[in-house]
Amino acid sequence: MTLMDAAGDKDPLVQEQIFSALCALGRAEPEEVLNACEEHLRQHEKLAHPPRVIVLRAMEAVVKSSLAQLDKSTAKIVIFLASSEMTKSKQAASTVLVAVGRRFINQVMEEMLTKFQPGVLPHGFVVLTFANLSVTNEPVPDPGSLGQYREPDSGHAAGRPPWDPPPPAASFPDRLLGFLLPKLESSNEKTRLGTLTVLRQIINSTRKWGRGS
Repeated sequence: MTLMDAAGDKDPLVQEQIFSALCALGRAEPEEVLNACEEHLRQHEKLAHPPRVIVLRAMEAVVKSSLAQLDKSTAKIVIFLASSEMTKSKQAASTVLVAVGRRFINQVMEEMLTKFQPGVLPHGFVVLTFANLSVTNEPVPDPGSLGQYREPDSGHAAGRPPWDPPPPAASFPDRLLGFLLPKLESSNEKTRLGTLTVLRQIINSTRKWGRGS
């Protein structure tokens, strides 16, 4: 796609113009643009970091503007891509997942749990994504009446571990807990350990903020 190829231009002004153009196209044809972005990143594994981030930023913006109309199949494609981009694009990939998680939170968390390996510390942005999903701000409209979740605030996620989870862990939503707690009974060791890791981070951050740290 010529437009996304141009995202590799080193001129910041050109990069922002590409971002704006993708967002404008996404408002008109969200699923087509999201699928095109996914295909572009998947086919260009060695694409440099700056243009990858531009494409992911555009995907986040398109998801936010069309979330209520987004179909499940497109959401799954976006979730899998952002998950696979986590170690390369970090913050940009995490914010895409948080945006999709406003409506498809179960699908996002299922994918995130696959990132936990027994005996291996999870990537910082994997756990940070869970923490940001726990933030509740605005209700999200969902014409299907299912998956009505609130928007997480992902504005301050940065850096690698160690990191400070955001304060909203103290107001962890019931839906998120309702998803995680049954996972502790899973026969899959990776799922159990991943769930425990996430819950531990949330409990620790709640204690920290409770002490006024």
